[in-house]
Formats: sequence, structure tokens, C-alpha cells
Amino acid sequence: MALRITLGGTGSDRSLTRGALLLIGALGLLTVLGGGSVALFGTAHASKPVVEEPKIQAMGTVAPLPPMEFTLADGHRMRQVELRVLLEFDPKVDRKLVEMHAPRIANALSASMIDVNPMELTGPAGTRLVKEQVSIAVNREMKPIRIRQVLLQRFLVR
Repeated sequence: MALRITLGGTGSDRSLTRGALLLIGALGLLTVLGGGSVALFGTAHASKPVVEEPKIQAMGTVAPLPPMEFTLADGHRMRQVELRVLLEFDPKVDRKLVEMHAPRIANALSASMIDVNPMELTGPAGTRLVKEQVSIAVNREMKPIRIRQVLLQRFLVR
């Protein structure tokens, strides 16, 4: 099958031919205008996408807390919570200082976890709650030094 365009014929053939010619002419005009705008304004802005470089933070001082286990009651039965945490501080903070305070931080955390209902520890809200409790305990025990990030290595509720 070959496409035949004839200028003569019935009225519907003429309008189809006229529409096709108008479409081809409009595309040609847009191509010429696009090329003219590139020639007029240049391609400097079109060829260089604006991408912001991500700011990379240096890894801070990382220190682990001792592995902890809590037994919590939810009213009907006892639940066991296993927790292993890494703490990240500013790079200027000495790791030995953090390790020296680790037992005190673990004690403060266990005291605050006693009041937590095990049903609050499910899902992302539970992870957020544990991280908040750890942050509060660390900031209380290491008063002038602020924690940068709490990393949960193991968080298991049985």
C-alpha cells in the first residue's frame, strides 16, 4: 500500500490533503523558529542543567552502646525488647569519652524504657520513639555534648 496524495478529487480528499500540508508547514515553522532561537540566545543555558552538588558531611565519631534487653509488660503478657545502638557525634568528640559514659547512658535508657508500652514500639513510630528515648538519655548524661544521630543496629520486640 502506497500513500497517494492527489490535489484533485472529492471534497474530503482535498481537506485531508490541505490538513496534512498545514501540519507539515507548521512543524517546519517550529523547527526554523527553534533553530533561530538557539542561534540568537545560544546554547549555554540549554546545555548546562542546573544541578546542586549535595553537601557531604564528614562521618562523625561513632561509638556503640552495650547490647541491651528490656522486659516490658503490656498488661496481658511480658514482651522482650532487644536493642543495639550506635551513637554518632561531632568528629571533634573523643570516642573514649563516649565509651566512658556508655554504661550511664544505658542505665538512663533502661529507666526511661520502663514507662513505654510495648504496643507503642510497632512500625516506624516505634523506631522513632526508641531513637528519641536514646537521644534524651545521651543528651542528659553527656550534657555539653550533643548527639548528631542515633543508629539502630538491632531493634527486636518479641
